[in-house]
Amino acid sequence: MFVHLLDSQSTVWGGRDILSVSTAGWEAGDIFVQVHHFPLPSDVPMGEYQLEIGIHSRTDMQRFAIFEGGQPVADRLLLEPISITSR
Repeated sequence: MFVHLLDSQSTVWGGRDILSVSTAGWEAGDIFVQVHHFPLPSDVPMGEYQLEIGIHSRTDMQRFAIFEGGQPVADRLLLEPISITSR
């Protein structure tokens, strides 16, 4: 699982790639919650950013598709924009 903080040019300013839940025994409909903490560099500019989240293969880092109506539409989800207003 990944979470990345992106600026408007898709530059990654921080993030984490880790899955804290074993995939052994996963079944359709299973739900889990994972919290990601990651430091931001001291020179991150104040402004608006987006968090992208998704899941990729550990072996080749290939992102898994997100499907809508049975068709692949993306390889990540973009969350609502957030603002960094102070450090």
